[in-house]
Amino acid sequence: RDFPDTAMGRAYWDESSGDWPVVRASVESGWGRITPQKQDRSTKERGAPQTQVDWESVAADPAEQNDGPTIAVVVRGSFGEPFQESLTSLAANFPTSSSDERQERRNRRRVVPWRRAPCLSRNDTQFHRKQCAALMHSLSLAAVLQCHIQLCGKGVLEPGEKILGIGENKSHHIGFVAAGAYSPSRGICHGVGFVGAARLLRFLACARATALVEQPRRGTERRVGLQVYVQHSNEGPRRECVLSLLLH
Repeated sequence: RDFPDTAMGRAYWDESSGDWPVVRASVESGWGRITPQKQDRSTKERGAPQTQVDWESVAADPAEQNDGPTIAVVVRGSFGEPFQESLTSLAANFPTSSSDERQERRNRRRVVPWRRAPCLSRNDTQFHRKQCAALMHSLSLAAVLQCHIQLCGKGVLEPGEKILGIGENKSHHIGFVAAGAYSPSRGICHGVGFVGAARLLRFLACARATALVEQPRRGTERRVGLQVYVQHSNEGPRRECVLSLLLH
C-alpha cells in the first residue's frame, strides 16, 4: 500500500489484479470490525468502497503532455530534502522564539496547534518561485512524495480521497489519500497520502499556498506543513487538512 512504485504496490491498488482487491477491501473496512448494516450505509453515502487510483497521472506534470505511460517513483531519504526546503521556505518569516509559551507543571495530553505563517515579501516570493521552477526543471522522472495528513476538525480520511490545493482561480489536484485512522492518544484523525512532485511544486509556487507551522514542544524541532483540502468526489464537501512530507 505504501509502495506504489513497486510491482506489489501497483497490484494492491489495481482492482483487476487477482486477490489483491479482497485484501484491500479487508484493510479499508477494518478487518471485519464494521457491522454489515454500517458498511452498507457507508457504501451508499460514499459510493464504491474502493477507489481506483491512477498513480501515473498524479506523478506526471499536468503542464506537459506525455505520450507514453509513466511509472511513478517514490522519492525517499535525502532525495526529498530539496522538496522539504521548498516547503519550509514558505515559513521564512515565522518567528523562531515563542515567549508566550508557559512551562507545564505536570504532563498532560494536548493537541499541538498549527499557526499560520506570515506572507512572504515580494522579493522572497520571487526567489521562492524561482527555486520551485529550478527544482521542477531538474525532475527527470515522474516522482511522488509520501506525506502525512492531519484532518482539521471532525471526520475520517478515506483511502482514495483527492488532496486538493486551493489556488488563485481553481483548485489543484496534487495527490490521493492512501490510508487514514483516528488516533486516541493524539486526539486527531490523520493518515498517509502521496502527492505528485511536479504538482506539489506548481502549487507551492502559487500565490495562495499557505504554510502552517507546528508549535513545538520543548526539545523538539518545529514542523512546517501546507494547508490543503481533501474531497471524496468532485461534488463532495471539502475538508481542511495539514500536509507535511515524510522522507523516511
